[in-house]
Amino acid sequence: MSYLRPSDTLRYVDSDSKDYVYETNDANYKPYIEDHGGISDEGLVELCCRAIDSYYDREPIKKYLMKKLAERLNVKLRDRPLTDEELFEEFCKRLNLP
Repeated sequence: MSYLRPSDTLRYVDSDSKDYVYETNDANYKPYIEDHGGISDEGLVELCCRAIDSYYDREPIKKYLMKKLAERLNVKLRDRPLTDEELFEEFCKRLNLP
């Protein structure tokens, strides 16, 4: 399963994904992350915001760390993260589904 896919709407970052990042295995079945040679600043902030949101329980520290990271990499965050329903609606729009 992909962590980021091209053109997907991002939950935290105010843009669409330009990256394709996923976990896979090498010839010896050792797991590694494939990023096809790079990851954008937006993709990096999105993945780090997901980790921050999962790790911390309190909103003030989440918001502080996400904001500092985005500012450092000059990435625009959404005013609030998109919900699962909003992400699904965006997905359906892209596929022209009702």
